[in-house]
Amino acid sequence: MTKLAKLSDNAASPSPPRRSLMRQTLIQMAVRIAIVVAVATVISYFHVSNSLQVQALEQLRNYIEQRGMRESNLFLWARDNLLTFKEEYARRLVELGESDPQTRFDDLFVKYPDGSLRLQEDLFEQHSVTGIIGKYAAIDAAQRRQLVTAFDMLAQYGPAWQNRFVNLYITTLENAVLMFWPGEPWGLRANSWEVYAKLTLHNSSDDPVLVLDDNSGERAAIWSDLYFDYAVNDWMVSGAEPINIDRRYVASVGHDMLLSQLIDRTINNRLEGTYNILFHEDGRVLAHPRYMDAIQASSGSLSVSKAGDEQLLRIFNLVKQWPTEATIVDNEQDEEYLAVAQLQGPGWFLVTVFPKAIIAKQAFKTARLILLLGAIALWLEIIMSFVVLREQISRPLSNLMKAANRVSTGDFNTRLDEHRPDEIGRLGHSFNAMSREIEARETVLNERNIELSRLNQQLAEELEERNRAEQEIIRQREALHQSEKLNALGSLLAGVAHELNNPLSVVVGRTIMLEESSAEAKTKDRAQKIRQAAERCSRIVKTFLAIARQQPPERTRVQLNDVINAAVELMAYSLRTADIQVVQVLDADLPELSADADQLTQVFTNLVVNAQQALAEVSPPRRLSISSLWQQCSGMVRVEITDNGLGVPVEMQSRIFEPFYTTKPVGVGTGIGLSFSYSVIASHGGKLSLENPAEGGASFVITLPVLKDNTPISADSVDVVDEARPHAVLVVDDEVDIAELLGEILARDGHRIDVAASGNAALRKIHGRDYDLILSDLKMPDLDGPGLFEQLQQSHPHLLERVIFVTGDTLGVAAREFLHRTGRPLIEKPFIPDEVMQIARQVLNQKRTDA
Repeated sequence: MTKLAKLSDNAASPSPPRRSLMRQTLIQMAVRIAIVVAVATVISYFHVSNSLQVQALEQLRNYIEQRGMRESNLFLWARDNLLTFKEEYARRLVELGESDPQTRFDDLFVKYPDGSLRLQEDLFEQHSVTGIIGKYAAIDAAQRRQLVTAFDMLAQYGPAWQNRFVNLYITTLENAVLMFWPGEPWGLRANSWEVYAKLTLHNSSDDPVLVLDDNSGERAAIWSDLYFDYAVNDWMVSGAEPINIDRRYVASVGHDMLLSQLIDRTINNRLEGTYNILFHEDGRVLAHPRYMDAIQASSGSLSVSKAGDEQLLRIFNLVKQWPTEATIVDNEQDEEYLAVAQLQGPGWFLVTVFPKAIIAKQAFKTARLILLLGAIALWLEIIMSFVVLREQISRPLSNLMKAANRVSTGDFNTRLDEHRPDEIGRLGHSFNAMSREIEARETVLNERNIELSRLNQQLAEELEERNRAEQEIIRQREALHQSEKLNALGSLLAGVAHELNNPLSVVVGRTIMLEESSAEAKTKDRAQKIRQAAERCSRIVKTFLAIARQQPPERTRVQLNDVINAAVELMAYSLRTADIQVVQVLDADLPELSADADQLTQVFTNLVVNAQQALAEVSPPRRLSISSLWQQCSGMVRVEITDNGLGVPVEMQSRIFEPFYTTKPVGVGTGIGLSFSYSVIASHGGKLSLENPAEGGASFVITLPVLKDNTPISADSVDVVDEARPHAVLVVDDEVDIAELLGEILARDGHRIDVAASGNAALRKIHGRDYDLILSDLKMPDLDGPGLFEQLQQSHPHLLERVIFVTGDTLGVAAREFLHRTGRPLIEKPFIPDEVMQIARQVLNQKRTDA
């Protein structure tokens, strides 16, 4: 038998423990504490349940009383308004005496084709008041006094009360309704049935037939039934106050009240665990969290009996029987309390249903707390047991820990006492066997560790190589993603430019022609302002096209300080309202630059906008500094735009010029501005960089090369041509406005103009006559510009040198190759009349020279 086998035999089958002191002691103490906690929990539950019941009922009583008063306020306000209106209306009628306001009445009312009299339509626009008088009504002087007075008071009182009530109206015995209702021209659209319905709402008789000639005496104030008005998509109730003069009924004044908020509060504003019900006195359910769809389907006429809910029927019967001095009713059968309040005005019942289970639940929570405290007490008992048993358990375990530490350091000769008659003695026996086993395996483990270290080193080298490969894949994927975003940006800008170019061409061309043809200085000045704004839009669109096409800037001589001032002036109002102080230190001796002024203006505007957004996050004072300096030694102009904001974090500085990367929240920044600005400055041979000033904030630095010679620069330089003489010109464009504009521009030189809407239409005209000049759009339905050019090449080759193309779209690869191959001139939308006329004269002059 080997040594390892002997160690295994010695470690096997130790003698079982005769007793466990720790277990016996802890079990006895835990049983005692558990019994105490259980008894205390039961007693507390019943005591707390009784206390919570008294407290809950008192709280419920206060709640329903206050809730009833609050919900009654709307109806009380309505009653007060109507009483005020009634008294003033009666007073005014008495003051009028027997006068006949015939002229005023005729000014207010006009007869409609259906025979009814209605208030003038413009009175609704001025006062939000409409009205209608039935076609069979007999109008005498008394009726005219009533209706004129009603109109005046509705126009006066309606605006004052519209914050709480949707409308204010008057009905009379003569089948007339006048109504103040902002935004709802009811009287202009109402038919006889709608008038009948409005009058019927306030018929106090049980007879559904409306009595129009009821002069029997006074009437009492009434409230209509709840109904759903589909015109305003809301629940409504109408309250009316009769107007009696000399104990004789003459009219009613009323409010339509939207009840959506009352119903929403009834359903949603409730005590936790409860729900609210709104009853009519006759048993109709007005609001219930489970029956709102059924209530609306029945137009507010769902009765308790039709609902088919036995519990709801019991609740209603108990509510009808409740004594007026009590607000809490005990529904013993359904195990719930009912808190009842009757709303003043319509007399509806507001009921809060309070399940008794809520009280039991609260009592259970308290009992659970007591149980938790008992558990805590149990743990305290265990801690005390630990103190008592420390001599029996703690010290032997401490000796075991010391022995284990010595074994961990390599001292395998440590031994524990194996002769105690409990778990400690058994543990000592097992520990000694383990120590011997570890000593035997230590040597084998060391040998395996050496081999494992070698394999780990090899694995680490392989993982490092794999990480390098993954990083390279991520870098290439990110580069591809950025390229896709730039392509998406180009497509977006190209689409925007295409949609704007045609209307901009019409606006620019028409305003220039208006400015040139107008003889009045005021009209010429207005046309000039429109042209300047339209030309600015044109420059922005061309900038979009430049981004989409990735073409170089259109360079001219530029004074950089003027560009900076233009950008600051553009943002002046926004900076001033943001409480930002702008400090400009511009070098007056700056030389001229060869640059695209529009693109540079956009760059400086982007940087100022970025600074403004950064300064919005700090407290005043907010400062934006802009300086320019000519560095003669390097031949460069340096511009610094500095703010005292929070600056750009170091970890983000390397990415701020990437397309679509932004540090701003969603909806504030797009990530395009700085990327566009960086590309524009680079295309001008300059550099855009970010510096962090020592005093904080951010500073963007631009360097641009100055103009090295005095050679004039013009993006639109063309040869001077002779004055044009009349020619036959064909304009081909599917946009009618563009074709007409081009025709009118060329007609100013006396040319005879024909217009075709497509390439095929143009071919038909060409077959009928010869043209000296053809202007054709590149992109058209039916037959486009290149297709027309190919047809002319086959049938009329002599016309090829007379073609000029027009486009407002980005030029794809095929379009650019076509224009390069044919060498024909191109007019880009939006264009100006002088540009069109100049290019046309060039082609016509070339034709005359060739001839």
